[in-house]
Amino acid sequence: MKKSMKYVMALSLLLINNCLWGQANKSDVPIIIPTFENYQYINNAIPSIYDGQIVDSLKIAYVAIVQFRHPFSDKTKPYIVERVELSKIRLLYPVDKEKGMARFQDEDDLKTIQEKRIWTVCTETLSVWYEHQPYANYYYDRSDLDGKRISFGGALWLKPLKK
Repeated sequence: MKKSMKYVMALSLLLINNCLWGQANKSDVPIIIPTFENYQYINNAIPSIYDGQIVDSLKIAYVAIVQFRHPFSDKTKPYIVERVELSKIRLLYPVDKEKGMARFQDEDDLKTIQEKRIWTVCTETLSVWYEHQPYANYYYDRSDLDGKRISFGGALWLKPLKK
């Protein structure tokens, strides 16, 4: 009885994990770090996230901190992502002419349900994306990146689901 219960629980957790992250496989993840193959045009390719609770298209700049198991400069060890945290986001488009650009430092700064939803969607999606990046092909010199925590910045579009 206990063995079958553990099997059911493990299967349930696997199913829930796939549903929560929303990424079916690695081919669904855009390359968002500069690699030897894409460094010339990486800034031109802005990926999109689609969400049913977003009503207008938003262009967002972000800073994500990726924590690795081993120092990023150590090329002899695999690049295993232990944690991804969203550090900052800034609304780039559309711009509220009265307020200027909104800047969210952390979850405590979020006031509205819409702001909290934006933060949550970006956090969940960027966690999956940064976990599956080809860090072995990272374009820039790693020798000065001694730490296990590296900041990456970028932009993305947050769009309503297509109907």
